[in-house]
Amino acid sequence: KVGAEDGAARMLPTEVAVGNGQLVSMAFGETAAAAADANGGVWFWGEGHAAPALTLPRHGIIKVAVGSRKSFALTKSGHVLTWTNSDPAAVTPLHVPEAWWRRVLFLGGVTDIAANGETFACVTRS
Repeated sequence: KVGAEDGAARMLPTEVAVGNGQLVSMAFGETAAAAADANGGVWFWGEGHAAPALTLPRHGIIKVAVGSRKSFALTKSGHVLTWTNSDPAAVTPLHVPEAWWRRVLFLGGVTDIAANGETFACVTRS
């Protein structure tokens, strides 16, 4: 279980259930949060989604990152998916020039991701 602060005047966060509780990654932004579960799914809440909801079931997700407007998920195969925090159901591959992706996949794919505010970063194997 994870804690969620909903803006209410209290000292401790509210405990909320996320899936079966077996999480492999969590990330928090200014107004949203995401968690990857042991089944490779993504749970998302915030930005008008008060309770965690499974928005991306069984996609081989191993890590999540949350920015101020967009969130990101890293797959086991080294690909990155993204969605806007206001519409977590509209998941798409990270939009970058195709030549960049060919080079990244040639190098073994993405191994880590991070987001902060409007900035997104990723690490490749090489």
